[in-house]
Amino acid sequence: MKRIAYVSLLLVLITLPTFATETDVPSPLPKLEEPITITDWWVIGPLQAGPREALANPLAGALDFETNEVDLSQTYPSIHEFGGEVSWQSTTVDEEGNLSVSFENADWEKIMDEWGVAGIYFMGAAYSTFESERECRAIVNAHRIGSFYINGRKYSGDPYGHRLIQTPVILDEGINHVYFGLGGFGGGDSAKFEILPPPEEEMIILERDIMVPDIV
Repeated sequence: MKRIAYVSLLLVLITLPTFATETDVPSPLPKLEEPITITDWWVIGPLQAGPREALANPLAGALDFETNEVDLSQTYPSIHEFGGEVSWQSTTVDEEGNLSVSFENADWEKIMDEWGVAGIYFMGAAYSTFESERECRAIVNAHRIGSFYINGRKYSGDPYGHRLIQTPVILDEGINHVYFGLGGFGGGDSAKFEILPPPEEEMIILERDIMVPDIV
């Protein structure tokens, strides 16, 4: 019985490589050829977000992961907003491509006096769409964005905006949906979302973030 088992295992090991051929290796997706600029966004906020309640998300469910869309007619209760309710508002980026938001309807000074820093810490979200001619690879520079979604796929961003992180992403053919969170203190935040062609090299070296040893 042992001899039969050894022979069977040998046959498996010999025949396994025959299943893999050059034609079975998937070819890489094409690269994005030209940068894509998103100028028009929808934003919502401010919503209460306690600094220590990391799992509390008033916008949970805003992004529909089946359609990758956001219901822009949906409103949310907010203690920061006069009237107690916030809705999606359209806005555009500035000349440098920055998405700057300022929720000025709240009395931030009064909230600060009553609740302290925990009261003026807020959260919100931004949503937009763009079109890609084909499925392809791209690089996203998500400045001051902790994480973002493209068509329901979650990616890490560059939360501190130090240009140390470039995120490889996959764009789908046709309409693509982008969603990410906003947040800060006192009703203001600024972010920048750039979609760029990947470099010609297969590997990216971020020279701004190289860790080298000290010379003693």
